[in-house]
Amino acid sequence: MEILDDQNRQLSFWGEGSKLFGIFIVNMLLTLLTLGLYYPWARAATLKYLYQETEFEGSRFTFHGTGKEMFVGFIKAVGIILALYLVLFIFIWLDNSFSPLLAFSSFSRECLY
Repeated sequence: MEILDDQNRQLSFWGEGSKLFGIFIVNMLLTLLTLGLYYPWARAATLKYLYQETEFEGSRFTFHGTGKEMFVGFIKAVGIILALYLVLFIFIWLDNSFSPLLAFSSFSRECLY
C-alpha cells in the first residue's frame, strides 16, 4: 500500500449567500402555506443548490434526489409507525395476556384489584 504524503486536497464552495437566502425564504413561505407538505421539495431544492455549488478538486457535486422521493419515504415511515400502533392497540383491545407487551400491565391490574 502506497502512503500519500503532502497532498493538499481542495474543497471549494462557489455559491452566494444571497441566492441561498432567496431559496430559504421561498422554501419557508411555501412550507408554511402548505402546512409542511412542501418540506421535502424545499429540502431537495436546498441540497441541489448546495451540492451544485460545491467543488472538490475541480469536480462539482450533483444531487439527484427529488422532493417526491423524500415525500414517499416519509409517507412509508408514517405508515410503518401507524401499523405498529395499530398492532399495539389491537393487543390492548383484545387484552391478550400472552402478549409480552402487555404482560406487565395484566400483572399490575391483578395486583391493584
